[in-house]
Amino acid sequence: MCLAQFAVVLDSFVGFVALPSIQQDLGFSAAGVTWVINSYILVFGGFLVFGGRCADVVGQRITFLSGAWIFAVTSVVCGLSATQLMLVLARFAQGLGAAIMAPAALAILVRVFPDGPERRRALTLWGIVSGCGATTGLVAGGVLVDLFSWAAIFFVNVPVCVAIVVLAQRAVPPFRLDRTGRFDIWGSVTVTGALMSIVYAVINVESDGWSAVPTLGAFALAILLAGSFVVIEHRHPNPMIELRLFRIRSLTVANLTLFLLCGAPACGIYVATLYLQNVLLYSAAGTGLVFMPASFAVFFGSLAAQRFIPLVGMRWIVAGSAVIAAAGSAMLGAAGGSSTGSGALVVSCAVFVLYLGASCVSIALRVLATTGLAAGDVGAASGMINTAQQVGAAFWLAVFSSVATHRIGEAAGEPIVLSAGTYQLVAWAGAGLAVLSAAVAAAALPARLGTVGAPRDHA
Repeated sequence: MCLAQFAVVLDSFVGFVALPSIQQDLGFSAAGVTWVINSYILVFGGFLVFGGRCADVVGQRITFLSGAWIFAVTSVVCGLSATQLMLVLARFAQGLGAAIMAPAALAILVRVFPDGPERRRALTLWGIVSGCGATTGLVAGGVLVDLFSWAAIFFVNVPVCVAIVVLAQRAVPPFRLDRTGRFDIWGSVTVTGALMSIVYAVINVESDGWSAVPTLGAFALAILLAGSFVVIEHRHPNPMIELRLFRIRSLTVANLTLFLLCGAPACGIYVATLYLQNVLLYSAAGTGLVFMPASFAVFFGSLAAQRFIPLVGMRWIVAGSAVIAAAGSAMLGAAGGSSTGSGALVVSCAVFVLYLGASCVSIALRVLATTGLAAGDVGAASGMINTAQQVGAAFWLAVFSSVATHRIGEAAGEPIVLSAGTYQLVAWAGAGLAVLSAAVAAAALPARLGTVGAPRDHA
């Protein structure tokens, strides 16, 4: 399960350092090249709830294996892409495979390890591997691009997926289904459509503006689909998401906190990549090496979460770690004014601090979101918390890239160049989101893990 999460997260980040190469090779415009990242994140975030529900209804093992095969096949198509449209469509399909595999993997892990210290240790390992997938994607992506080409970053997924399938068939038992009944197709369509529409609307702002008809239409469609989803789930005998789950305060607040926090690392890595390659003129491999300290940060942050949750309490470990993440994002802003090698050193230190705090928050909130739930609700809850993370990253990245990116022209293949002020603006905005997530955690999260899931915890 950890290997699957490693592959999913790696593919979310591996494209960042390859963006300049992909842009030049396939002739993307400065605005269009962001779709290489956002197409994957958009579908991944939009279908996570669907994937979680599939795990609950169809079966966690078969859902997981199906997602792994889809992920492998679409990775090959991504690597073979010769046009912009082919790559973007393949990334959409790859995001679907990841969205089916990831929540099923987390549901299997949570089901195997019961509430308490065993689950915290398992989720700590999960978080360490997840963070290593992010930093490995940044480092390995740069090396593969420099040694081979950008296509190599997708082909490397194939042997990993084969290993995942072989190991899962040997190690994962066919769990008894806790839910049966008719699958909620229209619920799946409306919630997925609503999530994709809201992210698409924000992404579209960069090219068309906030008042453009396509942008306003996408926002209106998102509101309509979200309202339809609530009506459908209220009436359906076997809903994709039980609306009662939203009444569990700890689960709802965990999703909101993670949604806000994810803006800091997503925006920070995006602008740092552009800064290192287009201002300091680092190679793709050199850029990945600057991000290397994030691997150690994730390791220590995940261990700290597992160790200090019982001692400090859920509320303060999340709030304090979010403040640490905010400090790291602010440090990235401080690096934006330098055009010398010292800027890279500041970036390296900043990503360490940023990922130290963010990884601790991520582990703590996953423990919180999956504690005290019935086995039949674990898949849906796993899909919800993963959705909060992925949609949060896509949403805030789209927002800040649309309002803060300054480009020299719009010619195809032209590099994205940020001014020092723009770089600082995006980084400090990420810091502000982290501070806001800390405030939400301090005000609304339960003080101790033992109170989660009790009837009095319902809003």
